Amino acid sequence: MVREVKPEDLDQMLELYLFLHEEGKPENNRHLRDVWNEIIEDKNHHIIVNEIDGKIVSSCVCVIIPNLTRDVRPYAFIENVVTHGEYRFKESEHFRFLQKGRL
Repeated sequence: MVREVKPEDLDQMLELYLFLHEEGKPENNRHLRDVWNEIIEDKNHHIIVNEIDGKIVSSCVCVIIPNLTRDVRPYAFIENVVTHGEYRFKESEHFRFLQKGRL
C-alpha cells in the first residue's frame, strides 16, 4: 500500500535508510525527534512509503516548493528514493506509482 509516512514510522524509516547510504542509525535523541516532528508537520514535506505486510519497504521524499515563476505554480524535489534490499528489482505498487509520474 502506498501512503504518506506517519509519526509512528520513525524507527522503520531509520531502518530503511540503512539501504540508502547510511552506515548506522542516528542516536534516538531529542534533536532526532524534533527534526522528525518538523518533517511530519511541514505541509510541503511529504515522505511517500510503500508498505507490504506492515513493513515499509520503499520510500521517497517529495518537497513542494512555492514558486513565483511559471504562472506562480509550485515545483517539487524528489529525494532519498530508497528500496529495502530484499525488495529491489521487484515491481511494486510504489514503483508503478512513481512510473506514472503521479508525484
